[in-house]
Amino acid sequence: MKTFKTRQRQPGFSLIELMISVVIGVLAMMFVMRTTIDFESARRSSIGGSDSMQNGVVALFSMENDAAQSGWGLNDGLLLGCNARFFDSQGYSQTPGINSNTGGGIALQLLPVSVVFNGVNPDVISFMSGTSDSGTGSAGLSVTANQGATALTIDQPPFGFKFRDVVVIAPTTRPPAGACVVPYPAGSCCTIAQVSSIKLPNPPIDTTNVLNIVNDGTTSTRFNQGGGLIAAFAGTSLSKVFNLGDGNSLLFHTWDVNNGVLRLRATELAGASAAPASAVTGIVSIKALYGFDTRLGAAFTPDLGMRIGRWSAGMLDADGDGVVGSLGDYQRMTALRLAVVARSSESEKPDAGGTTCKLSLDAAGSPVLTVQPTVFASQEPAAIATVPIQVNVAVAGDPVDWTCYRYRVSETIVPLRNLGWKP
Repeated sequence: MKTFKTRQRQPGFSLIELMISVVIGVLAMMFVMRTTIDFESARRSSIGGSDSMQNGVVALFSMENDAAQSGWGLNDGLLLGCNARFFDSQGYSQTPGINSNTGGGIALQLLPVSVVFNGVNPDVISFMSGTSDSGTGSAGLSVTANQGATALTIDQPPFGFKFRDVVVIAPTTRPPAGACVVPYPAGSCCTIAQVSSIKLPNPPIDTTNVLNIVNDGTTSTRFNQGGGLIAAFAGTSLSKVFNLGDGNSLLFHTWDVNNGVLRLRATELAGASAAPASAVTGIVSIKALYGFDTRLGAAFTPDLGMRIGRWSAGMLDADGDGVVGSLGDYQRMTALRLAVVARSSESEKPDAGGTTCKLSLDAAGSPVLTVQPTVFASQEPAAIATVPIQVNVAVAGDPVDWTCYRYRVSETIVPLRNLGWKP
């Protein structure tokens, strides 16, 4: 007789248990996804805020350093604000798209700081300073140095002048508008050249001191036009020649912003004269204000210290003579207020079904689009009225809307210390 063993019941999940497990797994996955999304959002905000702060600080520090040094060698009354004729075989220019390697040179106003104010769009800010040890060295210059001259005959030994020094030739009396010989611009005029060699006297046969300004085809004489001195001056009065120091360290800097990048054109940086070099990324705007000492008459005592009386987005009649842009106005430029607007490197995700982002809440707690940042909003110094400017931070060609980035504004005030030190 055969015997049969009873089959044992195998353990397992019931249908109800399986359904409960699925529900628990879905809930866990939703929790993990939500946590991941929150983490990614926090990471974007943290990294973006850190990047914008770092980039803004670096950009502001770079321009602040230029502003602190600006004006060295340019604070003489014959130079300050004069409309210079300028040539550079390397192509430096304060104006984007304008190359100074042109016949007859280009106009270049000699100021510690010069700003092209562009309203809500980024400004173009230029700083100038020489590197001569004496700050400003000068000697009498003969009127025989006419247009096309390749030598400057001076009436005293050229102490402190040497090969490759950049010089500025200016008339001893600031001429009225229209008195400059073509191709000079109207107004006070001067011209820039570079020492190619120095000829000392050989008495009794030769008693003249000569600064040669020949273009030898090298970068050592890059500021000399091949045809000699760019222009001469009207009249018969003597002019002066000023020494700005070695041409390899001449500090002519121009800062601008293009497609979210802070750029620099500089005379002493190889390859950054004609074509700007990228300096700092993530910068969407730079802005500036002139600070003027507006005290009039005997109250204006620069030797005892200068002070800010008014902020302005442009030149103004600071000395009250009825002329905007006169020597007295330039002498009253006492400070520069700078602002840099940096944006996060990573953008937020646009709202569902849209292209913009809602990054802030109104008073009722409803999401609203952020407004573009405003610079110079606070009164500094407290008693001086400010000039607030709401800037345009949209970057042309960026497929991501400007509302999907976070922004940080960095500001500072820099005294133009060299303007208070008059020769």
